Amino acid sequence: MSDNSISRGRGRPFGSKDSYKRRLPVASAIEKHLAEIAALLAALNRRHRHEHESLPAVLRRLVAIERQLGLVEKPAAPKSSRRRPLGM
Repeated sequence: MSDNSISRGRGRPFGSKDSYKRRLPVASAIEKHLAEIAALLAALNRRHRHEHESLPAVLRRLVAIERQLGLVEKPAAPKSSRRRPLGM
């Protein structure tokens, strides 16, 4: 009988080393799958963050190119005068 577990009338004590050895491959496979899932999730988060950070820069560059080609006019501020103080 093991000194830290009680057999309760059975041949082997509860949680014996044999049952641990049988569960070990399953536990290691689960840990391996969890590590793969965590790595994939981290990669997905990095990619999403990079796409989110680079989008405004890409749009600024696109607008600059469109303005150079004359496809989009540069926005002009309204000019105010005495007759039209709000510039309308």
